[in-house]
Amino acid sequence: MLATVLPCVAFAEPLALDWDAPGGCPDEDDVEALVAQRLGEHSTTSTSRLSASGRVTRTPTGFLLTLSTPTGERRLESARCDELAQSAAVILALLIDPHALPQTPSAAAAASEVPEPEPAAPEVAQPSATYTRPLVLHGSLRAELVGDAGLLPRVSLGPGVAGGVVLNRTTLEISGTYLPGQDVRAEAGYDVGDLRAFIGRLGACQALLARPSLGPCGFVEYTRLSGRGDAGLDTSRRVDATVWSLLAAARLGGELGPSLGFLLEVGVAFPLEGASFRVGSGDAARSVHQTGAVLGRARAGIELRF
Repeated sequence: MLATVLPCVAFAEPLALDWDAPGGCPDEDDVEALVAQRLGEHSTTSTSRLSASGRVTRTPTGFLLTLSTPTGERRLESARCDELAQSAAVILALLIDPHALPQTPSAAAAASEVPEPEPAAPEVAQPSATYTRPLVLHGSLRAELVGDAGLLPRVSLGPGVAGGVVLNRTTLEISGTYLPGQDVRAEAGYDVGDLRAFIGRLGACQALLARPSLGPCGFVEYTRLSGRGDAGLDTSRRVDATVWSLLAAARLGGELGPSLGFLLEVGVAFPLEGASFRVGSGDAARSVHQTGAVLGRARAGIELRF
């Protein structure tokens, strides 16, 4: 009698899983079924056995999975616990058999047939957002008191008026000043006549600070000096003299009201050519006054703005 003995091969379960999850989440049997689904036919032919544990806990934003395997511990977070179960099944199946996840025909086709990218649309330059300072334009009229040192024989004070246009922080201005006459004295101490001056100027100021307004100014000055006297006071045989100067100044301005302001200014003027006043004539003529090479200026005013 010939007996045929067929070997009996027993396939052990490939996964020994200890799974703990809150109610409403996939349990241990669900996860094992997902692993078997991932392994496919490998779940009955695999001879390896994997021991693993998983614990799902609630968090303020969803769920946290702590998955412990022989390769280490992993922590995964998700808003849904079923997504954590799916992720755990993929990890466990790959640990049991790295070749247990064949590509599906649709996935293989998708991987092999990579569509050509569509031509990118031409980029249209977007206009950049820029800030444009608004134009602020107003006019001004000013009454002022002007002081001078160096133009007449002694320090002098006189009234002045000015008008201007202000564009943002830039001021364009024209002004006129009258310096009353002063006695001109000879070396002997007696008066030989008097001198007076009219000053006109045109220029601009730039405020570096807004409130209070503070900044530099530059002007071109025209000065008309007039002399008269019984002794024949003249300047190179003329009674009147003209002096052109360049003036640099610093200006401070402030508010006194909605349309009223004040102004303080100090500066230095440099005559392009001075004037000399003499008495007498011919060889007997002698100088009684010479304008300074540098002239000091100061002014204070009240300004109406409109």
